[in-house]
Amino acid sequence: MNPGKELKRLLRIFSLIPIESCNCDYHADLMDERGPDWCEENIEEVTDWMEEGAAKRGLPFSRKLAKVLVRRATKNARRRATFLV
Repeated sequence: MNPGKELKRLLRIFSLIPIESCNCDYHADLMDERGPDWCEENIEEVTDWMEEGAAKRGLPFSRKLAKVLVRRATKNARRRATFLV
């Protein structure tokens, strides 16, 4: 299950891709290693990462929307995992 990969897919919809000055890829890899359950249990931390990334880019940020995206990413990761079994 890859919730970090799924979150990156969702963010691409908004034309948001990792840049050199952010830790996006590192955080996505951590999310993938730790799994969907960890991401949901630590949604505040994941949202903090996203907020930091938005600040580095000078972009507006909504914690509510970020949490929706993290939840959707975890749901997508679980769904994709069931198709692979």
